[in-house]
Amino acid sequence: MSQGLKFVIFNADDFGYSRGINRGIAEAHERGVVTSATLMVDAPATEEAVALSRRLPGLAVGLHVNFTNEAQRLVDLEDPGACRAELWRQYARFCELMGRKPTHLDAHQHVHRHPVRLGLFEELADAEGLPLRDRPPVTFKGGFYGQWQPGDFDPARVGFEALASILRHEIFEGLFEVSCHPGYLDPALEAVYHREREHELRTLTDPRLRGLIDELGLRLISYAELPGAVEELRARRPAALGRKAVSRARGGPRFVIFNAEDFGCSRGINRGVIEAHERGVVTSASLVVKGPATQEAVELARRHPRLALGLDVSFTDESRPLIDLEDPAACRAELWRQYARFRELTGRKPSHLDSHHHVHRHPVRRRLFEELADAFGLPLRDRPPVTFKGGFYGQWEHGVFDPEKVGFAALEGILRHEIEGGLYELACHPGYFDPAFEAVYHREREHELRTLTDPRLPALVAELGIRLISFAELGAAERELEAASPEASHAR
Repeated sequence: MSQGLKFVIFNADDFGYSRGINRGIAEAHERGVVTSATLMVDAPATEEAVALSRRLPGLAVGLHVNFTNEAQRLVDLEDPGACRAELWRQYARFCELMGRKPTHLDAHQHVHRHPVRLGLFEELADAEGLPLRDRPPVTFKGGFYGQWQPGDFDPARVGFEALASILRHEIFEGLFEVSCHPGYLDPALEAVYHREREHELRTLTDPRLRGLIDELGLRLISYAELPGAVEELRARRPAALGRKAVSRARGGPRFVIFNAEDFGCSRGINRGVIEAHERGVVTSASLVVKGPATQEAVELARRHPRLALGLDVSFTDESRPLIDLEDPAACRAELWRQYARFRELTGRKPSHLDSHHHVHRHPVRRRLFEELADAFGLPLRDRPPVTFKGGFYGQWEHGVFDPEKVGFAALEGILRHEIEGGLYELACHPGYFDPAFEAVYHREREHELRTLTDPRLPALVAELGIRLISFAELGAAERELEAASPEASHAR
């Protein structure tokens, strides 16, 4: 077991959204690991949630700012004045309901992440001294979520093994928030993410979880206990207060790989990937080896040798599994078959490895992917030394497109606020509409393409001191980072 203090906050979102959700959160707190929750102040079951919180004094309650209701916008998200007024109104309403200020601050569907709105949330957080999601010293972990794309439920993603994998492999010394959504089915609630909540609840109250937490040396705290944990970490080791804080203080080279997914899925996607490479910032792409336009993609890659080409392993077609995802032997066989097909098509091994719909993130399948990556020395998505950034995506729930999520301002926000010293992969999906291609994520690709080829982007990258590399250049970037590290400087 690694040494150091490792604090974890399990925060349940959507408190007050329905009576079934309230019941699930209370149960996950009393019988499970949930230590904190964030309250919606205008939801159907808000008053009940407030009453429950008074009977559960160990549950820290923060504010879950709500500018959207499923696909419906409740405020003009393009109007900073309207957003600021609504943000402060909901804050005042929380204080009125609870008789105190919130212990922390986040937002429904992460609407605070847009650069303009982020400034408004930071303004409130700074004025009132509130921890804000995605902000040091707490590192946010949102991978415990039951859909691989909006509307497509995979129970394994919120099973015990999935949560155990997050705790084993993604929690190190410092402060972490693991978000969750426990609840019970409530016929009065219409939501895309609904029955999945009962699966989360079963995992969050699994009796094996406490033993695992003890084994890993994790300490569960609430947001109310955050100041004490910060002081304990600071006294023990200042560098443990979050990677972002360390990176910002240390500086150092910042390398970014823009990786285009789904290469080979359609001729329109192929055209968009190449255009984003020739005229924009895309440096790498991941090839689907059995797509309708795979052969064309391979030929295009040969004519563009600077575009690093990896393998996008596909076990699913939109929402339909192509193999039995619960059968490790079937998954291993198909994984190695697609790897062999890549080599047959291109004459070389891939520069990197990832998967369509992130199917490699399930703990059992992840081990199969790691086995292949280790056998051939391949970088694998979600694995050090590269930090994955997947926030540049145009839907906030199944089939609901929001152009601003893939606009220039959104990409600028990621580059300004989420890229520190080190190595990063930023996933993207450029393409053109193709009538022969049926997909939930389709027309959004043209919006991504416009942003990835925006003439302002190279100047922004230069201003921020970011260096664009491909996966083929990863080894050299690692060596440069190692040479620039404080440890290397001290040795010299």
